[in-house]
Amino acid sequence: MSHQGVTHLHFCEKGVKTGARVYQKGVLQGAVKPLNTTVFNGQKWVFQQESAPAHKAKTTPEWLWQNVLAFISTEDWPSGSPDLNPLDYKLWALLRDMAC
Repeated sequence: MSHQGVTHLHFCEKGVKTGARVYQKGVLQGAVKPLNTTVFNGQKWVFQQESAPAHKAKTTPEWLWQNVLAFISTEDWPSGSPDLNPLDYKLWALLRDMAC
């Protein structure tokens, strides 16, 4: 989600452990990188992730530096801070409403 709107949710295959390689290839390459030319159409934007193990893997920031214009590293983002994470306010409420 961003000031440009909300994108489609990306779900990983059931039963697949989302390690760094799966995260980078499936989520970052498949869902995040295309945002450069689709949602943001070449405009400046900043990607934020949380401190999940695949996000903190040494190869993930390397991938982001090469493929995303700007991102907030896990070291710069306090983990578990609902005041700073818009997903806690929008996405989870939407998923809860859909599931219930």
